[in-house]
Amino acid sequence: MSAQPHHYSSEPPGIRRTPDGIAAALTPARRMQFRAELGRISNGAAFERLLDIWVCRARLDQRPDRAERVRAARAGTLRTVTWDEIQRGRDAKGA
Repeated sequence: MSAQPHHYSSEPPGIRRTPDGIAAALTPARRMQFRAELGRISNGAAFERLLDIWVCRARLDQRPDRAERVRAARAGTLRTVTWDEIQRGRDAKGA
């Protein structure tokens, strides 16, 4: 571990956590679904939760390999790893 401070941001790079920022990052079909859900919620905890969910979806929509990953997931061929493999990779990088 590093002694350097880590500045965490829950906002994905390049996607503003606002209704317009999220909508701009979504595919057209998902944008329509987002706007419909957004229209049913005005503010408060439900609004914040909606933004949390949809900013994640927007981030996925921005992946250049999204179509290939969706096909692989649906076909059951998407590569998966165990937590142990993730930890070994982090250890190897010194993270």
